[in-house]
Amino acid sequence: MGIRTKIRLGFTSLGLLLILAAVISYFELARLNGITRRIISEGATSVELSNDILDAINREDGNIMIYLRDKDTVSFNKLSRKSLGDLDSVLYSMKSSFPENKLLDTLINRKKAYSETINAFADNSALRDATWYFTVYKHDYNALVDAVKDFMRSTQELVTVEASNIQQSAYRSIMQGIVSVGASLVLILMFYFLIEAYYITPIIRITKGLRNFLLMRVPFKVEITGRDEVFMLKEYIEQLLLRLKAKKSVEDTSMKN
Repeated sequence: MGIRTKIRLGFTSLGLLLILAAVISYFELARLNGITRRIISEGATSVELSNDILDAINREDGNIMIYLRDKDTVSFNKLSRKSLGDLDSVLYSMKSSFPENKLLDTLINRKKAYSETINAFADNSALRDATWYFTVYKHDYNALVDAVKDFMRSTQELVTVEASNIQQSAYRSIMQGIVSVGASLVLILMFYFLIEAYYITPIIRITKGLRNFLLMRVPFKVEITGRDEVFMLKEYIEQLLLRLKAKKSVEDTSMKN
């Protein structure tokens, strides 16, 4: 294998290793970016939907208090239908956005009990007093609000878990980069020592041997391992020196004769 091929092979190996490290880092970062975007989106959706359902519950609570004050059945029924419709709409969005959240079943059941209490209140005028409000209604109201808070808490805990996973993934990504850089450094050092051993040192020996031959007539004897261009250079130099020596011998013999 020639010098050019060896050097090209070494630098090609370094380039491929660095490209591989870059590709791995790119896909890992892209994956982390996707997870981060999903977590942010889910967290924002959870907060928004939870606020929407709490707003609908509080509007319904306000409707009941206004009715207890004004006794306006027509206005109450109209506002109550809208508030309960908003609750159903938000719950549908929650089921679509978080289908695997088990606390949604509890939230739906609490909303169902809350709606039944409101409907019973609308249908039975005997229930329409402060005693009913603070005993029956507040029980279902607080239960529904607690279910919403539990849902919010569960989504926030999920965000925390996902954030921890992202941290671990980022750590793994950094470690992969460190390993890749470390492997590149090791390969560079190996490549340097190979060049030092097979090319730089032999060339220095050849240069030193030629200098000693020219200045001090020390016989040119250089040991070179391998069969590449450096070895061939040494062989050609030896042949050239032998020819010069032979030519000089012939010239000396001719002069003596």
